[in-house]
Amino acid sequence: MQERTDTDTHEKIVAIFSIMLFAFSYPLAGAAIPSLKQHIKRREIYYVDCKDKRWKDSQRIVEVKHIFNRVL
Repeated sequence: MQERTDTDTHEKIVAIFSIMLFAFSYPLAGAAIPSLKQHIKRREIYYVDCKDKRWKDSQRIVEVKHIFNRVL
């Protein structure tokens, strides 16, 4: 049995959470899902991508810090 510390647990949660946040931040990540292709073809789901609504890197970092503060 391996000994685990509190910091090990926090590091793992942060790593998993970062991956989830990255996947859901980009709308094109869901475009490759086969089950969504039929809805995209019917135009039931569409992605609006305009420069006004795009997040800058600094905005993403601030949002992640807010989420981490709420979680931890």
